[in-house]
Amino acid sequence: MPGAEFDNPTRPVSWQPILMTRVRHRLLLGLAFAGTAAGALFAQPPADSGTILVSLIDRPIGKETFELRADGQGWRFTADLNLLERGGALQFSAALQLDADLSPRRLTAKGRTYRFVNSDVSVEIAEGTARDDQFGETTTGPLPRTFFAALSYAPLASRALLIRYWEKHGRPARLTVVPGPPARTVGIEARGTDSVRVGGRDVRLRRFTVHGVVWGREAVWLDGRGRCAAIVSRIHILPLEAVR
Repeated sequence: MPGAEFDNPTRPVSWQPILMTRVRHRLLLGLAFAGTAAGALFAQPPADSGTILVSLIDRPIGKETFELRADGQGWRFTADLNLLERGGALQFSAALQLDADLSPRRLTAKGRTYRFVNSDVSVEIAEGTARDDQFGETTTGPLPRTFFAALSYAPLASRALLIRYWEKHGRPARLTVVPGPPARTVGIEARGTDSVRVGGRDVRLRRFTVHGVVWGREAVWLDGRGRCAAIVSRIHILPLEAVR
């Protein structure tokens, strides 16, 4: 089963064909994929909005809606997660303010991502320092030259922004993420491409692994414009799948 591989984060990813079968059936046929070169990078991320369907242990439990839009000289990303997990409502909202080069400047997140996991976070970043406010307790700390903002498995669509930032800033072996304390580091790897049949044509998706945002290793698929097409992550210790 797909979740078994997460019990050992160092084990090779072997459940990918299972998810790709689900991607074929669940991808919205209206997605406009652009570009054919798997490694193509774009100077700016495309403005985007959409819905990601979420399943837990192969059982649909809800969705995440998101929007990425130009905002002054940078970008603003917002997302709302609405899940029903074992009879309990999970609602979570996040907003991420980014510079033109995708460097984060402000993150706010509030809500419940699991039955006993609540978030109320605000991170302000200025002059190489992060000011982190969680449930009224404030800490500050210095940041390295490259860094990003990632709280937990949610928001799911923001993983595409993390990967695009990593690509745009030289693909560092380890990347610091806030909030903390302490600040965490994540590792990202490009794992090749996969082809899915959508609307009678083959679509190539770039596949990545991300280690350190949640426990274990996530698998993320981006389309030709760098948008999130699918992700396998964790909700607490349970395997979660999300497909656009």
